[in-house]
Amino acid sequence: MRKKTYNQFIEEAVSLQEVAPLVAAAGMGALKLGSYGLAALSAYQAAQKLKKDLNIEDKNFLPVLGSVNYQLGTNWTQKFPLAYKALQERNYKEAARQVQLNSAGDGDSKWLRQSPTRVKDFVVALSSLN
Repeated sequence: MRKKTYNQFIEEAVSLQEVAPLVAAAGMGALKLGSYGLAALSAYQAAQKLKKDLNIEDKNFLPVLGSVNYQLGTNWTQKFPLAYKALQERNYKEAARQVQLNSAGDGDSKWLRQSPTRVKDFVVALSSLN
């Protein structure tokens, strides 16, 4: 199976949300097939809530935040508490710095080492909020 992008999952998730009662009636096999789309939907919904909680108005930030939720999980704010604190304070430059640092603050974060393009996308999106 070819890996899909977050945006592809979101498109499927929105469709799944509309037909969820039908999928559920079809049984566990159908639900398993839709689990990736449901994970994307969950990430997107969590991004909507977090964007609202952080009072971020920029609509272009939502897909990026959803992508972070999808890759790291919706509890990523616990993995990067200083980045989350900076987001709450609207210090986007500091939030960008924190997602790139390890917990000791003396090297690259595991996320940056494993997914440099996704981290860069998040950092660019954060910089656009300033």
